Amino acid sequence: MDHLDAQEQAAYKKIIREGNGLVTHPPEGCTEQCAGVDRGYGKHVKHEFGNMQDDWCEENEENYQWREEGRLSASDRRILASHWLAKAVKKVNENLAALEKYLGHAGLLMTADGSDDELIKLEGHVGKYEFMHADGDDWMSRVHAA
Repeated sequence: MDHLDAQEQAAYKKIIREGNGLVTHPPEGCTEQCAGVDRGYGKHVKHEFGNMQDDWCEENEENYQWREEGRLSASDRRILASHWLAKAVKKVNENLAALEKYLGHAGLLMTADGSDDELIKLEGHVGKYEFMHADGDDWMSRVHAA
C-alpha cells in the first residue's frame, strides 16, 4: 500500500471497517472547502514536528546522511515520522494556553449569550463574527420553545 491510491484499496477499506471506521472522500475540486486550515494547532504541530526532525538530524552526521542519501527504508521513515508526530502532539497539547487560544479562534468556546464572540477569528471571515445572530434569526429561542 505504498501508492497514493492506498485509501482506495480493498485491503485498506477492510482494515478500517474491522476497526468500526468509515472511509469517506470529499468530491473532487472542493479541497479549499474541506481541507484543514494550516494555522493555529496544525501549524504548531508541524513546527514541533520539524523541530523533532531537525534534532534527529543534528544528533550525529550519520542520521543526516541516512536521510539525505535515502539510506532509510520507507517503513523506517514512517516509523520515525510517527514517533516525531506523537512527540510533537504531546508537546503542543501540554501548552494549555495555546490550546484555549486555538479553540477560541475556531469558535469552539462560543457562549449562548454571545460574550467573547470578538475572540473568534474564522478563516476568510471579515469583520466581527456574531454566532447567535449571524442571520438575524434568534434560533435559540425556537430551540428552547420546542
